[in-house]
Amino acid sequence: MNPFTRLLGLTIVMLSVILIVAVAAQSWLRNEARHARADAERGMAMRLAQAVSLHTKPLASWDELDFQIISDVLGGDVARLPIPAPPAPKDGRQIIVDYVPPAASAPTHLLRGHFPLTASGSVLVNHRIAFQLLGVFLVAIFALVTWAIVLWLRQRNTATAASIPFTTMRAEMLGLEQLAKTTVAQNAELNEERTVRQRTEEDLRFNQQLLSQSFEEKIRLGRDLHDGLIQSLYAAGLTVETARRTLGTAPDKADKQLEQALGAINGTIREVRQFIGGLTEDSLRRSGLKQSIHALLDELRAGRDVSIDLRLDEEAAAALTLEQDRELIQILREAVSNALRHGQATALTVRLLKSEQSVAILVQDNGRGFDTTTLREGGHGLRNMQARAATLGADIRVESHLGAGTRLVLTLPIFEPPTA
Repeated sequence: MNPFTRLLGLTIVMLSVILIVAVAAQSWLRNEARHARADAERGMAMRLAQAVSLHTKPLASWDELDFQIISDVLGGDVARLPIPAPPAPKDGRQIIVDYVPPAASAPTHLLRGHFPLTASGSVLVNHRIAFQLLGVFLVAIFALVTWAIVLWLRQRNTATAASIPFTTMRAEMLGLEQLAKTTVAQNAELNEERTVRQRTEEDLRFNQQLLSQSFEEKIRLGRDLHDGLIQSLYAAGLTVETARRTLGTAPDKADKQLEQALGAINGTIREVRQFIGGLTEDSLRRSGLKQSIHALLDELRAGRDVSIDLRLDEEAAAALTLEQDRELIQILREAVSNALRHGQATALTVRLLKSEQSVAILVQDNGRGFDTTTLREGGHGLRNMQARAATLGADIRVESHLGAGTRLVLTLPIFEPPTA
């Protein structure tokens, strides 16, 4: 068969392959884009659900500041819609996510987030690789067609069907060698692009982890400020108020109460410094759980006519980890502060007991009590205690009735120390 005819047939076959590859590449790229969008929607839905679960206020009581904060954190626009809500509009430039927070009764509202759609690094790299592969095929086809035309022209100008001169064959071999070198260079570039894509995806995953950790740390910081510093300052303020009322009738007693308030304020200042320097756990390690509980109760009942029946089991205090001690102190602070501030309790019972696999702390008061089916608007105390218990894998139960006081039981698991 004529060499030109063979090359022409080979060229037609390769052009057909190019068309098939182009169609397959287009279908593959569309599929990759759909997968990338689906992954982005699932990831944004998980981030929205995580942000709502870490928020301490119920959805029905959110104000504009709450929506602005969660929108800034997630990098989009989050709004509250009544149920049933109108269907989300179709917009290829945005990711639209609906989230219905869990509720004891039928939910009445949902959150709808609008987030900008950005092309992921993997999709961009896949487009680039596909175009480079098509470019390599086109270069090969162009080289083959050029070679076929040159060979045809040479055969046309040759008077005989003798063998191709050595110089011509050498030139063709050099051309093939150059084509092989070009192909190898293209493959090296593709490998480099693949490496860059993998590094880009790893960087994106790492940045996502940092963002999630930063958001969780922000929620934890707000919870610690509410349960720790605010309660201590409120206790000092009540002591000052008591001293003001008794100043005219009992100056000596008022002076002692002011000294107690001053000591509480100085203790709060030290707590702020420890909080900033990250020394709260070191303080617990030095003083121990029992001493920390005694100091906390002395601080909260300063200036009040209240009796506290306190019994702490040594084995129970020693069985807890440092993280459990820290969260238990904050939960106890919130429970006692609520009993004195809102319940107006005059008698408290505090117990720390140990069983085979758990440690339980009981806080019971004779205060006014409250209806557990409703929560005070804007209150964070009970929600913060529940969030802290969930962080430790603990169980918290609150029982209260109007006029019958409140009973709180926190049960923490005992973690066995690792064996050597």
